[in-house]
Formats: sequence, C-alpha cells, structure tokens
Amino acid sequence: SGPIAKEIGMNSGISFLCPSNPANMSITRAATLMGINLAGCMIGATTIGRMGNNIWGLTFAENENTPWEGLNVDEGYGADESALIGWGGFVQLTPACSGNVKTPTNLFEFQNSSPEHLVAALRTCTENMGALVLFTPDTAKVWKERYGFETMQQLQNYLYDNVTWTCGELASHYRFFALKLEAERNPRGSRMLNPDHLDLPDDAPVPFIVRGPETIKIIVAGGDGFAWGWGSGWLPASTSIDKWR
Repeated sequence: SGPIAKEIGMNSGISFLCPSNPANMSITRAATLMGINLAGCMIGATTIGRMGNNIWGLTFAENENTPWEGLNVDEGYGADESALIGWGGFVQLTPACSGNVKTPTNLFEFQNSSPEHLVAALRTCTENMGALVLFTPDTAKVWKERYGFETMQQLQNYLYDNVTWTCGELASHYRFFALKLEAERNPRGSRMLNPDHLDLPDDAPVPFIVRGPETIKIIVAGGDGFAWGWGSGWLPASTSIDKWR
C-alpha cells in the first residue's frame, strides 16, 4: 500500500490475482526463497499439513482509486507512506460473474453486491482470527454511496457486529468445541475464543471474528466493474517500507 506500488510497476488492477505481473511475482518469489532459506521451511519438519499450501502465495498492490483511506492509513502509517501488509489466509471464493467487463447494466451489482450477501459469505469462513474482503474500486464506490459506508472502519464495524454465530453453533463446530475444552490451557484456544462467551446460552449470537473489527481487512483492487471476494485467516502484520529505503 502506498506510492511504491506504482514506482515498481505492481499490478493493482485487472487480474491482480493472476501470475502475470513481473513485480508482483518477483516479490512473491523472493518471499518464498526467504521462507525456505531463512525461516527453515522444510517439508516433513516445519510444514506438516496433510495437503499443504503454497504459503507465500500472492503479492499485489492496493488500487489507488479506493474511495476510502488506504491500507497504509488503516495500519497506522501516513497516507504518503509505503507499507507492506502481510496476511496469512486464503480467498475462499470469488462470486460468480466476477470476470465480467464493465457494461452499462451490470446485473451482478444488483444481484450479489449487498451487505447482507457479504455477511452471509463471511459466516461460511472456517477461521475466526480475521477476515479478508476484496472489492473492486467500482464496488467500493457503490458501497460508500448506496449503503452509506463513508469510511472503511464503518464497514469493519458493521461486519464485526453482523457476522455472528450462536454459541450453540460454535459449540457444535468440531474445531471450536475442542478449543473450548482447551481454552484455559491452550494459548491458541484462548485467542480464538472469547472466555466471556463460554457461559452464554446456546441461542446467544456472538461475533464470529473474535479478535475485533480491525482484523477484518478490506482491500480495494481490481479492474473496472463489480466484483468482490472474501477469505478467512489470521492476524495481519505490517511494516513501513520507507524506513528500509
């Protein structure tokens, strides 16, 4: 996020998730090599997932046409300061029609682009430490003008308050049920469950994103037209790039 993205030619527009931009892919490759050679990424030793994942999967830039403040500001940096934001997670699904080019009448906008649809989508996440929301610039502008989300923080707060599970649903989820049993002696369990929620009745709604609205990261990127995607994952981390230049 910030001026450096344009300086080095990163892609923040059409097909920003695709492996075609030299700057995006070079940064991803460098991170992969650092993970292998510096962080000790070794199959069977430090990576022991049943299926595994690509770990350092994607690098892309935030689109400067966002109607909200940039991610650099959201992370506490200046508007003209370049920042690197790392986020561990995955995009679970991009809604149908996300590849549509912009047309005078885009049915996708009316059929799928609403706060209620996004709330329903985020309720399907399998991790509750944080969430990722991807908006194209046109989608973000519609959400600001039509739905009244003047700031990114307003949307974060809305999603935190409305993406809820009942205590009974959490208890029936095999993973969260196990963490509930281990909450007192399992540090990871205590991070994923709010102890105040343990004694509530089964029908009591509680926020699913347990660590707070600031862990719901909203990124504006992509080409013209209406599309959005979402994912779940873990707490983001950031650093100033300018301090290293």
